[in-house]
Amino acid sequence: MKEKRFSILMVPLNDDRCEGISLSKTSIYILAILFLGIFIFGIISFILKPYRFKTEDTLKNTLLLLENMVNKTDSFNERLNKELDKIIDSLYPRFDQFFLVEDDEANIIDLIKAKLYLIKSFVEFNRGYKSFLSFIPSIFPTLGGGGINSPFGVRLDPFTGELSFHSGVDIFRLPGVPVRATGNGVVKFAGWNPNYGFMVVIEHSYGYTTLYAHMQPNLIVKVGDSVKQGQFIGYVGSTGRSLGYHLHYEVRLNEKYLNPIDFLYLYDQF
Repeated sequence: MKEKRFSILMVPLNDDRCEGISLSKTSIYILAILFLGIFIFGIISFILKPYRFKTEDTLKNTLLLLENMVNKTDSFNERLNKELDKIIDSLYPRFDQFFLVEDDEANIIDLIKAKLYLIKSFVEFNRGYKSFLSFIPSIFPTLGGGGINSPFGVRLDPFTGELSFHSGVDIFRLPGVPVRATGNGVVKFAGWNPNYGFMVVIEHSYGYTTLYAHMQPNLIVKVGDSVKQGQFIGYVGSTGRSLGYHLHYEVRLNEKYLNPIDFLYLYDQF
């Protein structure tokens, strides 16, 4: 059955001719639904517009409030530090100020004792912290230092030319330079790996492990050996997936890769 059609006639005021548009019943339904949808969308947008601006204003006000809180916190920390400085100065006045004001020998002796006690506390702390550092990677792995020729992180792979993650640092050294354990620990692996060449893995305290790769075949340690910080474990080589003499060195904490740069000079800072 042929679909019924409707015509819309347009009659000009100054002309006797009529023009019209013929539409099917389906087309009229579609146009009606379309106009209804536009009408409803316009009403909803008009209703929700104040709420949108209200949300934006709320976010701006929240941001300003947070900035104000940060500024107040900085100001409070500054005042607190000044008060702490005053307290420290009152407990441990400077020597030159003390000698200019005080002439009492007993007071001078008390001040010297206080200063010596303070120095002793710092020495004991320093000694204890260095003991702690001996159980984690905290020294340079190659004897005499070395230059970093490939850093930690994303880099261009020298074999493929594509971006890849470099899980350690490459330390350039001449072949045969001794490689050292960077902290006390136990050897968990010592042998051959297709990518790393001859390598050693040491397990340290507090979840740290270190890896030393591309060494010469004559490794000094074996699995199960206990090693001390600074102990030689092998020699710089170019074995495995390597383009030249260097040591590939990794630091991990609970199997998470860390940037070894942060650990190379820890011990030397104290």
